[in-house]
Amino acid sequence: GAGSMLWSLLKGIAQVQGRFTAGQINRLSLIRHDVQHFINVLQDYFMTQVLHVQWAHLERELEESLNLGQIRDVHRRYLDRLLSGCLLRSSSAGTLKVIFSMFDLVLTFRAQLVVAERHHRSTADDAAAAGRSFHEMSRTGELFRKHAEFLTRLLRKQVEAAPSNVIRVQAEDLLRRLEV
Repeated sequence: GAGSMLWSLLKGIAQVQGRFTAGQINRLSLIRHDVQHFINVLQDYFMTQVLHVQWAHLERELEESLNLGQIRDVHRRYLDRLLSGCLLRSSSAGTLKVIFSMFDLVLTFRAQLVVAERHHRSTADDAAAAGRSFHEMSRTGELFRKHAEFLTRLLRKQVEAAPSNVIRVQAEDLLRRLEV
């Protein structure tokens, strides 16, 4: 997955002697961990809380349906719950925008790792270039962390504002997963 690819790139950078300090490698490893946690949380949330839970709910409701009209209504409610859980409602547009921004930062961090790994394998020792590279990756990591904090605050507000129903349960679950 994405996390193991980031780990491989970081491992390649760490193996180039003298380019990055142990402290810098540790800082980049922490950023990689935060990125991997975010990706894993979102994937697990969408697969379990949204798709699996809602599919099981759909199956139960379909078993209780007596006619085509009820089946249609059950399916409509299922699709509504999926749209809400996948943050595809207009009320979740801000949340989705932050998540997409975080994915952009993940891709930026990956690209920075690729460039650093390739550059530092192919050139002679260049402490200034390594410093600039580390600074750029650290800045991306800091932006990612700030986005994660903002996403958490945004989800807390959504939980507080949501009616006590499936939407609130899903938002609480995603928030709980992200805060770990």
